[in-house]
Amino acid sequence: MQVALGTYVGDGTSDRAITGIGFVPDLVLIKVEGRTQNAVWKSAEMPAGRSAYLAYGVAGLVTQRIESLDADGFTIGNQAAVNSSGYTYHWLAIRDDGAGDFATGSFAGDGTDDRSITGLGFTPDMVWAQNENMMAAWTTSDAEAGYSHFFSTTIYQQNIIQQLISDGFEVGSSNYANQSGETIYWAAWKKISGLSTGGMYTGNGVDDRSITGFGGQPNAILLKCELSAPPAIWRPSTVAGDLAFAIDTTIQNSNRIQALESDGFQLGTSTYVNGNGWDYLWWGFAEGSSGPEQKSASDSLSFSESLGDRSLGGGDALAIGEALGDRTLGTADSVGVGESSDTAEAHTGSDSLTLAESSSITMLKTGSDALTLGESASAVTTSKLSDQLQLEVDVTPRVWDRVEVTATVFFGRIEDTVNLEVNVVPLLTDRVALEMIVRNQSLETASEAAVIAPDAEVTFL
Repeated sequence: MQVALGTYVGDGTSDRAITGIGFVPDLVLIKVEGRTQNAVWKSAEMPAGRSAYLAYGVAGLVTQRIESLDADGFTIGNQAAVNSSGYTYHWLAIRDDGAGDFATGSFAGDGTDDRSITGLGFTPDMVWAQNENMMAAWTTSDAEAGYSHFFSTTIYQQNIIQQLISDGFEVGSSNYANQSGETIYWAAWKKISGLSTGGMYTGNGVDDRSITGFGGQPNAILLKCELSAPPAIWRPSTVAGDLAFAIDTTIQNSNRIQALESDGFQLGTSTYVNGNGWDYLWWGFAEGSSGPEQKSASDSLSFSESLGDRSLGGGDALAIGEALGDRTLGTADSVGVGESSDTAEAHTGSDSLTLAESSSITMLKTGSDALTLGESASAVTTSKLSDQLQLEVDVTPRVWDRVEVTATVFFGRIEDTVNLEVNVVPLLTDRVALEMIVRNQSLETASEAAVIAPDAEVTFL
């Protein structure tokens, strides 16, 4: 996942774009400072123009709040929850960067008990789910088994999100998470120390109490008392001093989450966060990413991954680099580039084989053509490989496509395949393939220091 936080000042206008977050978010949460407004959230699965209140249920998703999730941010409407003139708004944006620790989705409720919602690709540690007509419920791997909590003052309940399972979560028959005929929107997180993780503590009523275990300094903390009285409390790093919000309409106040610290956060004496003998769930976020670093389309891209296979030593690496220039290709533009090189020199175990190309594409193509880049090389080397690598990178912000690089390396009887996927967004929607082939028919002994480093630079003009 990739996490960012920020603020903006409302101006009361409709269709206002908030930009500069650096990626296309899959989830955005907004809370106003100084007004009695519910926090609003939107996931990628919610219809265009619509979002939801976490702590308040209305008939259907609301309009004129978070209207869309965009290439470099999100668009808001003119309602007070997101854009009242002169007020400061604090936002959290999260993106699924392919690391397998965050996902959003939706499903149609059917009212059946013990229903498994799967396909996440990981076992979650925190899930929230919301019927489009009701307030959201949430639970974590630290919560009491079988119980779900609410962001409002409603007490925790059973039969909603019943348990967190391999590849997903289980819901009960409650209307909150599985009402027949209604759409349920959800978000799920896996614990990643220092980026997105949580825990549980018992209040003691002592002021200036530190709760640790985040794994670094968080940029936002969400917590909820298991009892009904206090609403969920939200403290982002964009707030100055001793101040924290409630997710519902309760006004922000001091003496709750007083500060964000080097390994967690500091509590005051308020029963919202530290009632003596009461149990509290918490979850925190820090800015950063757990997946491949996202690049702009003009950046040079390089990747390396250590090999721990049977032929190369654990410290060996295969590096592939490329650079993308102009990003304004059409929906299915056609470009064909190919070149090859032959290397006859026999390399020692510590030598590297380097392939390089640079191409400028200037022709105008129609939308029905295909974009293909290719290179091949033959070389004599003393290395052996027998493993498979998969590398990923994201390229933004002006092209929208998946680029696949497949390199097949033949060393006599040993074959290695490297798959490289590059997501390029948002203006290209065709498949781009780059293939590199290296063959060697005269094997000698393998070396633990051998490195194969193909470098490719492609510029789209």
